[in-house]
Amino acid sequence: MLQQPEQSGFEDEDRAPDATFTDSGKSKGESKGIISILTMLKEDLQDEIKNGVKNEVQAQTDFEGSLGKANGTLKSLRSKATDLRGAISVTNTAIDENKQAKEDDETNLEHEKEYLASIKPDCDWLYDNFDTRRSKRNEEVEGLIEAKGMLAGNAPPPAGGSAWTAPAAL
Repeated sequence: MLQQPEQSGFEDEDRAPDATFTDSGKSKGESKGIISILTMLKEDLQDEIKNGVKNEVQAQTDFEGSLGKANGTLKSLRSKATDLRGAISVTNTAIDENKQAKEDDETNLEHEKEYLASIKPDCDWLYDNFDTRRSKRNEEVEGLIEAKGMLAGNAPPPAGGSAWTAPAAL
């Protein structure tokens, strides 16, 4: 068994321990320190609350200003989006009209190509035979002039002559 040292003043169970207290004014200065610390904490807390309220009011004012600007920007952007949708609609309509006009022009071009292809043989024939036809026309004109002169009673031109001379009476 362990032995425990005996504490003084507790040897006898029936006897009360010594209860001597210090003077009442001895710890008087200590309570002032605690009260001043508590007072200081209270004042700091009140200052923090006051500053917090002031900061909260400023933050709320800043928030409301930012919210107003954001709402104005949002309204402006919505208006711009509406305008852009209208412009897109107009542009899409113009694109559709231009596509239709292009299709119509392509159809007309195809018809024109078909028409040109259909008249090409005739045009080629005229181009190839133009000089021959011109000389034959000139011969025909000379023949008509000669026939006219004969009907008027003029003598035929000498061989190698150019054309009939019209009578004076005509």
